[in-house]
Amino acid sequence: MPDSVADIAVGVSVPKTFHYLVPEDMRALLVEGSRVLVPLGNRRVVGTVIGFPKNAERAGLKSVLEVLDVSHPSALLALARCMADYYCYSIGQTLSTLIPKAVTRLTTKKTLCIRLSLTAPAHDLRGKKQRELITLLSVRGEVLADDLKGFSRQTIKSLYTAGLIDSRPESSYHPRL
Repeated sequence: MPDSVADIAVGVSVPKTFHYLVPEDMRALLVEGSRVLVPLGNRRVVGTVIGFPKNAERAGLKSVLEVLDVSHPSALLALARCMADYYCYSIGQTLSTLIPKAVTRLTTKKTLCIRLSLTAPAHDLRGKKQRELITLLSVRGEVLADDLKGFSRQTIKSLYTAGLIDSRPESSYHPRL
């Protein structure tokens, strides 16, 4: 389990890495090579976890915003470190050079994930579409709201109001070409 501070390289022309606090819920997910979304100045950038310093100062540090789904293999990190040292280049820019731009430029798409409520009360389903949606959710577990094209907003809303379904936010990352 990593420490509560991560050393992160971002693709800027500063010959250093940056320390960020790791929220409790992300600690088990992070390893060296994990790609993360971090604040840098007034923007959000993708960075790579380089390590976990033991005695880093925590005061005034910003937090990691999200853990992305891709991590770089340790061999790629070793190559980036070697190249950065040899060419006197920042490791963040070296990683940016080694990794295709489509992977590093991500846009976030927020959507809802619909699922059956764990505390669903007994309820008489009146409409055919309500029964179809409940059946679909009982079979698939969770469905992205964007994938429910065959169901009206009113059908989904009525099941939500009745407490039969609930939702959670879902973020997906897509290359910005």
